[in-house]
Amino acid sequence: AGHYNPTYFHDTYVRNDTLVGAALGGGVYITSVADKAAPVQLGRITYTSSGTHNAWTSIDGRYIFTTDEVSHPQKNMKVWDISALPTVTQRPAVTFSPTRIIHNVHGRGYFVYVAHYQAGIYVADVHNPLATTTVGTYGTYRGGGTSASYAGCWGVYPYYPSGRFI
Repeated sequence: AGHYNPTYFHDTYVRNDTLVGAALGGGVYITSVADKAAPVQLGRITYTSSGTHNAWTSIDGRYIFTTDEVSHPQKNMKVWDISALPTVTQRPAVTFSPTRIIHNVHGRGYFVYVAHYQAGIYVADVHNPLATTTVGTYGTYRGGGTSASYAGCWGVYPYYPSGRFI
């Protein structure tokens, strides 16, 4: 139906008719795909040392949560208010593990599930994204791996009807 390729997207997420593209060193692209034949960029998030690996939106679509894996990883989950696009406002970042590289974030309802390589899995309550709280942690790393910095938990799948995740 259409094509949208402003840059390399390492990861994308589509919520309703909005595409959120994580562009590693290029930040985040927020794009309307309501007209599949003619996508329209609504906004863009850029910041120093961007290594945006993955992005997810809050359940109401007002916030985007991002993780930086590369380009001097900042080891936190950034929170962006996108309610007034094209203006984007950065909100307080959330640090789950200050010494380990964060990898992916996926949301289910009012919770995000964060894969954090050697630090394991963090589950955070984002009912209020400006006051995110950790509600659970799970150690998954037992040591080893060909590249210790990138060994451990790469992703979390929290979509089973039972509420369990892997």
